[in-house]
Amino acid sequence: SSLDRTSELLLRLIIELWLDGYNVAPTTTEALDRYRRIRGGVMNSTDGNDKITPPTLKDSMEMAQPLKCPFEPAPSQIQWRIHDLVRHLVSDRSMRNMVQSASAACQRQFNNEQNGINKHNDAPDDDNIDKNMDTPENNDGIAKIRIPWCLTTPMTAVQPYIYNYIRLALACGPIHVANSIFHRALQTWLVYLEPWNYVMKKRILPSSNVMRGSAPPPTNRAGEFWRNAAATVASSQRYELYPSYVAPRPHSKSAYTLQWEAYVASNLHLYTVPLSIFLKRAREFDFSSNNDHTRSLALVQRVLRIYNKPLVDVINKIVNKKADAVTQTLIARHEENLGVYTPPNDWKLSSCQGDAIILLEEIFMQHRKRLSEMDIIDRWGEKIDILFSGNAVMNEEAAMNKLAAQIQYLVDLPLDYKIL
Repeated sequence: SSLDRTSELLLRLIIELWLDGYNVAPTTTEALDRYRRIRGGVMNSTDGNDKITPPTLKDSMEMAQPLKCPFEPAPSQIQWRIHDLVRHLVSDRSMRNMVQSASAACQRQFNNEQNGINKHNDAPDDDNIDKNMDTPENNDGIAKIRIPWCLTTPMTAVQPYIYNYIRLALACGPIHVANSIFHRALQTWLVYLEPWNYVMKKRILPSSNVMRGSAPPPTNRAGEFWRNAAATVASSQRYELYPSYVAPRPHSKSAYTLQWEAYVASNLHLYTVPLSIFLKRAREFDFSSNNDHTRSLALVQRVLRIYNKPLVDVINKIVNKKADAVTQTLIARHEENLGVYTPPNDWKLSSCQGDAIILLEEIFMQHRKRLSEMDIIDRWGEKIDILFSGNAVMNEEAAMNKLAAQIQYLVDLPLDYKIL
């Protein structure tokens, strides 16, 4: 239809002008060639050994550097519009329904395989499958096994461009400049990682909007489109459902559950590659002064709180090649969608241990230094603040220990690891 063509044109313009118009991200092949060339030059200038260790996840920042020109951040207005676009995409109710159906299929298949049932139940039962799920066809036009793809068409279209935008901005954006592209891309990435933070709420529409025989004005129709709201009628009042974002606190628990397993699988490399870049760049945060320490620690907490034990277990199950058949189809579709930007499939979270340890020890070293420089008044002032804040603010010592435990589980540090 003309509406579909208009929507597609708008989406292509957004991709071309907003997401893909300022920097050229290297393909995986280009990044690997550059990596080998640099490593080869260094090794030949030292011991002449031409054996080059292949890159791992910890090298994501180096692999993300643009090839042909210095990094040029997009204008501030475009950065915010990209953020709004992501918020709109992840709050889509149809995507939520598709994810839950596909996640149920993943869990059924996993249980079947654990119980020794070898049949490939690659899709939800016909009665439960979402009608929007893709049914790809082969070259002969014959439908293959139905793949429970759980991203909407717009989200699928922009996924590789969002991936490149986030990894380029995190790798190249200035950290110590307020409202820089690094910090805005970081906020966009966090929203993308946690669609479960959107909850559907109901509100009453004004009576002026439901006048008999009159259509809503164009501005209202546009607002309904972008909110993706569903209107329902109850008695004489009219309601609409709308997505509301519940912003998590830095120390709050992640709301991730296995109902979102399919979403994680369909966006796997957005959970791993930007994380590796963040762990490396977070070492640049200022943890020394009181104000900067609190702000920097909160940023690290806001990222790491997302990676709770169930989420890390799902990621490790995938990267360790222990995923069920349905999850494997989602991964294959995700990597097909990323195309030439798909990273090597043997990258694991554990390869980031070195960067995680350096970050953790920097945070604790500066924390201990601050404590040693506090006088009796400062110490009592801190205790009073904690006392009157109640449960609103976590004791800093407890927060530090929780952070250490999160990092230890995330990158699989030894159980007997002790912070220096």
